[in-house]
Amino acid sequence: MKLNELIKNFSIKDEKDLFNFFKENKFEWGMVIDGKKENNIGPKTYSKHWTLIDPEKIIEDKIAICWDYANLEKSIFDKLGLRSNIYYLVFDDDIENNPSHCFTILERENNVVLFEYSFRQNANIYVEKHIEDIFKMIINWCYNNFDYLRDKDVTVYKFTDIFQKDIDAKELLNLAKNQEIVFVKSFNDRNNLNTY
Repeated sequence: MKLNELIKNFSIKDEKDLFNFFKENKFEWGMVIDGKKENNIGPKTYSKHWTLIDPEKIIEDKIAICWDYANLEKSIFDKLGLRSNIYYLVFDDDIENNPSHCFTILERENNVVLFEYSFRQNANIYVEKHIEDIFKMIINWCYNNFDYLRDKDVTVYKFTDIFQKDIDAKELLNLAKNQEIVFVKSFNDRNNLNTY
């Protein structure tokens, strides 16, 4: 289904409508590998097998990882005229050995809105005054799932456009390195190591 049809047929007007559409239609986190849905995967799997999924294919298969979801969300928000960006959080700039996370943030006049569907246990819409609070919240989610990440540097890159078609995981990281860095947390900064 084309995105314009999706928006029209399901009366998607904002982030709440989109979130409800994902939830009601049981969209999953994972990948299709060799024709099978796989959701018990980690960085080595998706860094080896992932290429960007076309938004219409995500709607059809109802499964994707955060990189695809963020791209789909941004594509829909663009069509709705909602100002948003994709953010890519990376630990030690190493996606092969560490999890990473892509997410979409909507910008409003007095706040920022995190649209989070792919980080399943935290799936929700979050409203914050400051974007750094969203970054810290997501970093904490990562720490809660992978304690070893606490001794890694964190970089958040900002994408103002949707991702290029057919990119793979390594190309996404290389592309990120040419984007604006909007947040950095260095392991060497001992004063901030456990503040969030």
